[in-house]
Order: sequence, then C-alpha cells, then structure tokens
Amino acid sequence: YLCSSYPFLDIGQLIILAITLVFIIAYVWDTHRIANATEEKWEQELKPKLQYGIILDPNDPQRNRVLFRLINTTDYMIEAKVNCNFKIYGEPVAFPGAYGGTETWDIFPHQMSQGHFSINAVLDKKGKNRDQMIEERSGTNANQQLTMDLEITFKNEVGRSGAYPSRRHNFDFERLVWIPELTRPD
Repeated sequence: YLCSSYPFLDIGQLIILAITLVFIIAYVWDTHRIANATEEKWEQELKPKLQYGIILDPNDPQRNRVLFRLINTTDYMIEAKVNCNFKIYGEPVAFPGAYGGTETWDIFPHQMSQGHFSINAVLDKKGKNRDQMIEERSGTNANQQLTMDLEITFKNEVGRSGAYPSRRHNFDFERLVWIPELTRPD
C-alpha cells in the first residue's frame, strides 16, 4: 500500500531541493563577488604609486638649489626615471644624469628620495645666469624663460609600471619658484 501523503512528499522534497539550490547559487555568486573584490584590492596594492615635489632649498641663501623629491607610498621598491626636459626660451637644454632620464632612482617602500640640481647649472648650458634671466624677465616672456616638461616613469619590484603624462613647469624669476601649469590647451 502506498501512503496517501506520498505525492506531498515528492512536492516537499522538490521544494527543499529548490530552496537548497537557490542557497547554493547565492553562496557561489557571493563567493565569486568576494574573490573579485579581493583580486581588485590586490591589484590596487600592487600598483606603483609615486609622488613628487619640487622646491627651492630653504637653506640656500642664493635660492639656487632645487630640491627634487620622489615619494614611494607603497610596500614595494620602486625604480624611477626622471626627465626634466629643460628649455630656455624654447631651446632644449641637454641635462644628462638623474634629471635627464638616463639614471634610475631607487625609492624604498614608504620612503622619500631627494636629490638636487642647480638653476645656474641649467642656465650655464646656454650661457645664461640667474641675474641675466631676472633682468630679461617681462610679462610676455615670463612663462618661456626657463621651463621643464617633467616626465616620470616608474616600475615596482613585481613588474608593475606607471608613468605620468608630461607636465610643464615654469620657473618664475621674480618669485624664484617653480610653477606647474595646471591646464593645457585641447
């Protein structure tokens, strides 16, 4: 004899099986979502992050020495190349070495590396000096006297790399500061 509730058992088992299947699908979907979030987090942590700063040395009474800082904000060693692409009145100035893109900066995790160069050393390459540039300064040529089209490329020890787009900086011989151009024509 078959029990009269037999068809209800089949329906009950089917309902329990369907609910179990829904929970398994939800579990798999949520686990996949968590795995993707974890992978995105790791990708962000592996991405090299580098900051830079340019200031005149406050301890230099002549205000001639420029301090150039690279700051590594990650947990990995970063190798960077800095190319300042100096120009005086639009004419390129060859300035090899650490600021000409021919040497590598090693920046340790969570540390700052600081170098320096002399304004006069850049100007000397074209037979100029700071006093001449101050005398020649006018409202029409102030943004062209001494410029730097700064390019920084870098990579970390796990092989991830990055680069900043070229950014123009003008040296203001009246205030004796580097001024970055914040906008550019389209």
